[in-house]
Amino acid sequence: HLYKHFISEGCGLRLFSDLYIFRKKCPHLDTAFITNVLKDYRLLDFHNTILQLNSCFFEGNEYSDKLITLAEFVFKSGEYGSSKLKKLSWLSSDKSANLTFFDKASYFLHNWFPGISNMKTRYPILKKAPFLLPVCWVRRIFYTLFFKRSAIKEQKEEIKRLNAKELKEAKRIRSLAGIK
Repeated sequence: HLYKHFISEGCGLRLFSDLYIFRKKCPHLDTAFITNVLKDYRLLDFHNTILQLNSCFFEGNEYSDKLITLAEFVFKSGEYGSSKLKKLSWLSSDKSANLTFFDKASYFLHNWFPGISNMKTRYPILKKAPFLLPVCWVRRIFYTLFFKRSAIKEQKEEIKRLNAKELKEAKRIRSLAGIK
């Protein structure tokens, strides 16, 4: 869960404290099994970095330069994360730092036609009838056009603000965290 937030919109200290408390309350976890699963998903480096950061946050261990940078990112993210990375998460990690018209169009489409996993929370019917996803997209668009016109204006401004500098910073933070 922490990984999902970290790569999509950043995560605040709350998720780190949850992990720390969970690990303290459940010291007899099968770490070999956890390690194997994390290896399979290529998340072991990220997990180890997060554990190092947690030991700095809650146990007083020394911060390396890498961990200081990651800690600054966490503290800037607020309690639940921020939109700094969220607006760039739709770009794959191997994308070049130049944002083209097509990159911005992709961002627009990603926001207006999100995947089923994002839509299930807003439209629970999709859990039982995923084939209704296009109907939910249309309903969402009409709702926005008639009741939330400001959202269209906000997205237009956000697309204007997309820049390569933020993308490079997002990639750097992900790299420091062990995300490939």
